[in-house]
Amino acid sequence: MGFWRNLLGSAILSGSLLLPSAANAQQIRKPRIEREIKIDFADPEENFEANSNLWYSLDQVIGKETEVLYKNWRENFGKRLLGLAINGELIYINDFVSHEDAHNREMKRYGDATAKFEFNSLLELNKNVIRYKKYESTLEQHLSAVVAGLNQNEHNSYMTFKNNLDTLSVHDSVSFFMNKAYDLFYIVTGPAGETGGDPENYINFLNEQDISLTKKDYFVQAWLADLFSVQTADSLETIHHYLADGQLTKKPTRMYFGNIAVTPPLINHYLTTKGSFYNITSIVGATGKTSAELSFATPINFLGGGEVGNYRAGLQINNLRALGLKLSPSYHFDTNLSGQQTGYSAGLQINKSLRKNVDLRVKAEYNKDDLLENIVKGEDNGWNFVVGVDVRF
Repeated sequence: MGFWRNLLGSAILSGSLLLPSAANAQQIRKPRIEREIKIDFADPEENFEANSNLWYSLDQVIGKETEVLYKNWRENFGKRLLGLAINGELIYINDFVSHEDAHNREMKRYGDATAKFEFNSLLELNKNVIRYKKYESTLEQHLSAVVAGLNQNEHNSYMTFKNNLDTLSVHDSVSFFMNKAYDLFYIVTGPAGETGGDPENYINFLNEQDISLTKKDYFVQAWLADLFSVQTADSLETIHHYLADGQLTKKPTRMYFGNIAVTPPLINHYLTTKGSFYNITSIVGATGKTSAELSFATPINFLGGGEVGNYRAGLQINNLRALGLKLSPSYHFDTNLSGQQTGYSAGLQINKSLRKNVDLRVKAEYNKDDLLENIVKGEDNGWNFVVGVDVRF
């Protein structure tokens, strides 16, 4: 937790150094995009969604600060490029910490393990994370910890998608793309200063279980998920238009059926100890308003290899208004490849306005052998509760 607080402080400090002079302050006083901080009363090193929400909060702070930078440097290509580089570096640090905390979470699930931050390198961030484990993990436990970081980045890209249905800024485009393509970059470059890394370890561990998967297979799985997610093209187009002519926002691609707006499917590529699957999500409606979120998960064993044996499908209704509350119920069910139900996840999130722009958020969820909640997020079977506060600014 200490490093997260330090990172947040660094982001705020770096942003303050980028603020324009008082002479320019008038023109940027009102932000174009409403942003939100999600504070969970849970440790991000012990809870998947607390990690995502803390990552998202830091990302929103960085977005608020660099929005000022983008506006004031957009008249000059060199400055636009520099602004993009600064923003990208801040996003990368935040992504990296979220990724590493996910590894730490999975290690702690199985025994006595600790991780601490020691500054050893500015360029090779992985050298700053020191881990200690006082137990002998099984192959499956070790593999679960290996894939946790990449799954966290994949889910973080979903968070950016879900909260930017109506307007896409340059910052949010960079943030989405860097998380969505995190695995591709990792495969191509490998971790700085060392051999192997998460993708290679994942492939090797699957091979030890007689699951045939090559580095090329893994790359194709990840690449297809990014390629066929229209949101990837939207993000790259937003970045292109900013570099080309200083355009700050873009309307994300939506499909319209009369007055009903539907997002093209987002395809997230998640890893398990038996292979990987695609979680495909489409949202009907707008950000912050009542919307329906449909999802379907399918194994991709046919793309190189794997033994994932479940499908998953379900629905979440967001922001139903009743009795002064915003209600978001959800239900998802799992089946085996023959269609027999094997698990489910049922939940309800309640948001209560405490004051203007501040909500109390309570989520209760019951999970049983669910592909996403139990296998990917590491939630226990049974009841899970999360309490938090959301602040819009």
